[in-house]
Amino acid sequence: MRDLLNQRICMRGIDRSIIVYNMPKRLSVIPSRAMFIFLFLSLGLSVYSQSGKDSVVKSPFSVNFDVVSRYIWRALPSSQSPAFQPSVGYSNNGFSFGTWGSYTFAKEAIQEVDLYVGYSKGRFSLTINDYYSPIDTVIIGDYFEWDAKKSRHVIEPLLTIDGPLAFQLVGAIMLYGNDRDMDGDNNYSTYFELNKIWSKNGITVKPYIAITTGTGYYSSDGLQVVNAGIDFKKSCKINSDFQLPVGVNFITNPYKKTVFLVLSVSF
Repeated sequence: MRDLLNQRICMRGIDRSIIVYNMPKRLSVIPSRAMFIFLFLSLGLSVYSQSGKDSVVKSPFSVNFDVVSRYIWRALPSSQSPAFQPSVGYSNNGFSFGTWGSYTFAKEAIQEVDLYVGYSKGRFSLTINDYYSPIDTVIIGDYFEWDAKKSRHVIEPLLTIDGPLAFQLVGAIMLYGNDRDMDGDNNYSTYFELNKIWSKNGITVKPYIAITTGTGYYSSDGLQVVNAGIDFKKSCKINSDFQLPVGVNFITNPYKKTVFLVLSVSF
């Protein structure tokens, strides 16, 4: 998704912000989980560095993970603590599919596991997202519940158009699932984003602004500007064989009058 996987990193999750607001805020970090992730990252850096001199064989498969200081999705908070975000994908001849997840370092009720399938040709990319946000504290889950009135899945087609001068237009609509009003009917929430990418001296800068056109997941008052900010990305040199992509995202939600500053590290 834009590249298809990178777009998902900017646009993932569902019905978490609403639920998280109503959940008790449990922010204590679990030492064992944090220590495990720290050791895993350290080992990964070591192995990657040692193997950097080997010849690289291109594969249509990819395995990645990010660590973010907080998970913010379309200017809505999806976690109260840092999150670990693994992904696995396949891409070949314009076709792609994969899965992506987000799990918090601290014990929080709502996590996330997504699936996607997409196709790109020329300047156009179409992706079908399946967002699923399980309640992590239950013993019996509801992953296979697809009733429109009960399902925690959300199905969202997303279209990306690459325009001239590095402009990009993104449009998405939630067609099915956990995007319901008080009567249980689908809101068909929309999201339209315009962004532009600059790259200079090894730094990539992407300002963006987004609106929703009606009452739903993003707004209770119809047409609103719901996301505006700027992303910075740079690959930091660790040694002669390895560079670590680091991002800083300044995010605002003009409708909700909120602001976030998020650090991300990609592997």
